[in-house]
Amino acid sequence: MKIRQEFVNKHWLLAAKEEIEEKYKNEGYAVEREKEINGCKADLIAKRENELIVTEFKIGPCDAKKSSRVKQLRSHIVHDLGGKFNIVWVIPPKEKSIKIEGFEQ
Repeated sequence: MKIRQEFVNKHWLLAAKEEIEEKYKNEGYAVEREKEINGCKADLIAKRENELIVTEFKIGPCDAKKSSRVKQLRSHIVHDLGGKFNIVWVIPPKEKSIKIEGFEQ
């Protein structure tokens, strides 16, 4: 069974977000997803006392509009709020098919 690229990307992005979210929670951070900050939607926000970490997750090519939005968000987080800003670039595996015994294609 071949798995379409859109499904591969969606689930690898979700896995990456969940992995980083769990890491921050284990370190004592309060974590929020998909929150608007200064007119831009941030993928993951981690807060602990006066610490702020914003993490953006990307997959595939980044066009000029997305790149501009990420730069705007980073600038606001780092320069205006004194936080940290991370980008996680997700690279799915090349093999996009699975074999299930007894399953007819």
